Amino acid sequence: MAPCPVCKKMLSSISAHLSTVHHVENVEEKKILIQLANQKVSILTSPCPVPGCGYQKTRLDRHLTSCHRDLSDQARERYIQTAQRIKAITLLRELRASSPNVPMATRLDLAAADESSTPDYDQVLESAKSGVLDISRRLRMGQQVEESQQTLFRYVCEAILLKEHQLVESAVLNFKVEHWVSRTPSTSGIFLEHFDISLTPQQEEWLEMYFAHIRSWSVKKSSPDVHDGGIFFLSQKGVPVMNLPNDMKRLWELYPQASGTNLPAVAPVAPLPAVAPASSCQPSSAAGSEEGDDEQPSCSDAVGQATGQPQAPKRDHSPSSSSIARKRRAKSTWLSFLDLFPVTVHATTPTCEEIVGGGFDRESFRYCHNKWRTVQREQRIQYILDKCKFRNRPSEARVYHRLRAENWSANCPSAMDVVKSWLPVKDHIKSPDIIRRIQEQSWKGLCLKDFGPPKNKGVIATMPFSKGEVVCDYHGEYVTQDEGNRRMQQLFDEACYVFFFAGRGEKVCIDAQHSPCQCHPHQDTFGRWMNHSRRSPNVKPHVFKLPLTEGTRWHPIFLALTDIQVNEELLWDYGVLSDEGLGGETVGLDWLNT
Repeated sequence: MAPCPVCKKMLSSISAHLSTVHHVENVEEKKILIQLANQKVSILTSPCPVPGCGYQKTRLDRHLTSCHRDLSDQARERYIQTAQRIKAITLLRELRASSPNVPMATRLDLAAADESSTPDYDQVLESAKSGVLDISRRLRMGQQVEESQQTLFRYVCEAILLKEHQLVESAVLNFKVEHWVSRTPSTSGIFLEHFDISLTPQQEEWLEMYFAHIRSWSVKKSSPDVHDGGIFFLSQKGVPVMNLPNDMKRLWELYPQASGTNLPAVAPVAPLPAVAPASSCQPSSAAGSEEGDDEQPSCSDAVGQATGQPQAPKRDHSPSSSSIARKRRAKSTWLSFLDLFPVTVHATTPTCEEIVGGGFDRESFRYCHNKWRTVQREQRIQYILDKCKFRNRPSEARVYHRLRAENWSANCPSAMDVVKSWLPVKDHIKSPDIIRRIQEQSWKGLCLKDFGPPKNKGVIATMPFSKGEVVCDYHGEYVTQDEGNRRMQQLFDEACYVFFFAGRGEKVCIDAQHSPCQCHPHQDTFGRWMNHSRRSPNVKPHVFKLPLTEGTRWHPIFLALTDIQVNEELLWDYGVLSDEGLGGETVGLDWLNT
């Protein structure tokens, strides 16, 4: 059985299939296609398909074995198949150019075009490298990055796996976070066991940047009803990427001169300047909110934003076109403004002289200055709420004293604004989104990771959590206290996942021994896998009375004790005693030692 090189069907007789189905009558054409299907194309003198190698002498198979020892057997086989396909397409093109007497029936060489050209990919990646390196630098420094730049960064990460490591499309689409967090060090960088490939240190850095800084915020800001399924590559809306060929096409369109296409040329990607040119500064609304999810950037948009240079005016003078252009210029101006004047809770508002001295004109000064003050005011409101943790609605007098203690001489929010922004903890916990996540066990921003003995499995964060934010619940079978004690006595020295708590005198037990549970047979729950830490826990269980499908009952919810970052393990104190009364809805919580 071999796949037909034209329609990809698995067949036992390629020759008969080519004659009857594809009507191949040219003897040379049929010979090349049969050799390609059976992987018999001679590649002894073919160029090495490994990016950056350039070897082109004899015995490519020996060269891959002796000179690329870091490649796995599967990766080496994929490169050999790539070289055979390129050679077969070259032979078909030469045959077509010779104008054979018997016309060719297939269009494999025409449809392939330059899709298998590894040198084109090298040139495209090299052209994108400076822009990607600058985006990586901005991410490391915690600076804001445009959505179009984030999408460009994702394109390059996808291309690393799809083109450079020759992974099939389905493998990249099904690449999951659990595969990434389980990577192991190797002599040449890191090893992805799921794909049996090794990544260089730079490739690992780029993929980790995407995972920690771009993917994490896509998950964070996604709609409540969106679930990523643990897939590694996500769109800006937080949904899994479904069309890799389209992503690669857009990456190639960004660099047409490097990829050898005939598309209109665009400016090369270069590091972002500290300040945008004054001529490009135009007033507009807040960046990142006017145009929604800019998932697929246009060629000139993505590259222009990556360079930080002003775009050439479009020939389309319609109102919608000019409006979009102004919004894009405003985004670029605002990001450049943030580079010079980062917004922090305790920062001083930049003066007119400082802004004009930074290269911004008067019109840009008004827009950026007002937006900067608005963002800082919102940060200060949230800072007061997070710092004080008002369990009941605070009075304006109490908030006023808290604000005076900060000694903010300017841009200080009013006590009324802080009180209006206050949200009771119990109201948030009872939101339909939290109830749905409890029922479906579809918690965002979490992943299981095997830390090895003695800790073994644990839970890490794949998105940032703020202090007091809901992380997940403790899920299992509800039983009575007597039944829970009976089950614990049967466990002996085994790991205990029996959780006792009391809800206003109502003693309840949750048994999470069985995983997966009966109500969610195809997924694992996170609460039972969190490890213990008495000295440095970052989550803590609280009990809330919630309207679940089974009826209103007390249920344990884990809340973040501190701000939790991506890749940080979630830990809680198994011996915790919680006697806080958050809004009168929580009660004493006790873990019974076994």
